[in-house]
Amino acid sequence: LTDNSEEAEGSGDAAAGAEASEEADCSDRTPCEDLWGDCLQPQFQQMIINSLLCVKDEIVHRKGGGYEVFGYDFMVSDGGPDGKPKAWLIEVNSSPACDYSTPVTCPLVKKMMEDTAKIMVDLRENPDSGTGEWELLQHGHNKLVSNRTERCPQLAVEGKEIPPPKGFIKKKNKSKKKKQKKGVTKGAAETDADDGDGDDDEESDPDGDDDGDGE
Repeated sequence: LTDNSEEAEGSGDAAAGAEASEEADCSDRTPCEDLWGDCLQPQFQQMIINSLLCVKDEIVHRKGGGYEVFGYDFMVSDGGPDGKPKAWLIEVNSSPACDYSTPVTCPLVKKMMEDTAKIMVDLRENPDSGTGEWELLQHGHNKLVSNRTERCPQLAVEGKEIPPPKGFIKKKNKSKKKKQKKGVTKGAAETDADDGDGDDDEESDPDGDDDGDGE
């Protein structure tokens, strides 16, 4: 037993010495740059905010609040102006696919659905509850801007009329032509109807006399 304990103590000292040497080596190394947190993630967030600001006037506010999931597709290129990866927005899907299509999307979709339930249910009941992997993007566009402008001066358009080029023929409005044709055909139809009434009056007297004597 004594020999085994001495061997165990010796192996423990060797492991501690190996860990100490590894820590010494790591302290001399320069830490790697966090390209995701410092470079790519801020680009993704800014693109998402800009895309939503472009359509903020088209969003229909539902009574009682509502939620909608958008799917953003990005592409990353190697080597931007500063030598770091650059993100590109490809498209935004209003109805992203949530099926387990690949081994990569399967855990992501499951986690996304679970965290979405946390936002829609748990967060309403308890504002301090967690939201999982969902993060609230902060931006400085919360200030309301009034559409009314006080003391607006008179607006006027100043410029010079551009003469049309030589040989330019202005196209006539087709709708006016159609209306004119309809008016002509209608007038002709009324004239034919009046002529038909006169013929009926003449045929009513079989003798052709105005006396009314017919034998």
